[in-house]
This record gives sequence, structure tokens and C-alpha cells, in this order.
Amino acid sequence: MYYGFGTLQGAHRDWVFDMCWLDDQFLVSGSRDTRMALWRVQEDDMAAKQEVPTYSHVRALAVKECKSAQKVRAVAFNKSFQEIAALSLNGYIHIWNAETFKQVCHCSFGFC
Repeated sequence: MYYGFGTLQGAHRDWVFDMCWLDDQFLVSGSRDTRMALWRVQEDDMAAKQEVPTYSHVRALAVKECKSAQKVRAVAFNKSFQEIAALSLNGYIHIWNAETFKQVCHCSFGFC
């Protein structure tokens, strides 16, 4: 039986509102602090089989400010276009290139 648990540390200064997996190893998190973080969780990091519950720490590969955002609320991944979409509370959608982890554009929904 596997009892390992990983914690994500060092990237956000406030609550993480959402996360989404890009594939089996990479995930993106969005936070109330307007930051996006890219994480890599390797099987080796979590592979220890133990009888007692344990945890490990995972550090972010990259942390970037989401331009024009107020509190990143939701994150989604579009595999077909290799894009990450982040929705912020001020009514903006932010598009990121998943391969480079760079913000490509942002636009307002216009009702805020």
C-alpha cells in the first residue's frame, strides 16, 4: 500500500485556487496572489513504499506573475493547442503557451 503525499512549496504567497495537470509529470497552479507556477512531479519523488504515511516536497520549476490578473481563480489546459487558460476574478482570461510557460495574451470579458 502506498501512503506517500507530496506538498507544493515556495511558489505562492496566498491560497492556491486551482491546479491542472498538463501530463503525467507536469502541473500548473494558479493562486490568489496572481501567480502561476509550473511544477514537475517525478515518480521517483513519490516512489517510496512505506507502511507509515510520508510526504515529500516539490519545488516549482517556474513562477510567473499573471499580467492584468486579480486573483487567478481557475486554470485549464487545452492539449490540442498546448495552451493554458487562466481566469482571474477581475474578468480577464489569460492564455499561456504550455511549452514555454509564457503568457501569450489576456483579454477582458468586458462586464467588470
